[in-house]
Amino acid sequence: MPVLQGRRKGLKVQDLPTVGLCSACHGYVHSTFSNADLSGPYSTLEALTEHEGVIRFVKWVRKQPETKGVKVK
Repeated sequence: MPVLQGRRKGLKVQDLPTVGLCSACHGYVHSTFSNADLSGPYSTLEALTEHEGVIRFVKWVRKQPETKGVKVK
């Protein structure tokens, strides 16, 4: 859940349900989904990993060498 969405619901930052993602995946998620999407239908890791775009991106990013800096538009 995005910090702003959680704060609007009266939650403290340390109480927000969060998932640790690599920077490339974090960037992809925020470039693909709005904060409303991330606090609504895609608020769980399971929902995100069932999305076709996320599946394709994770497949691709796993093939990249660790030394490559992956940039997301």
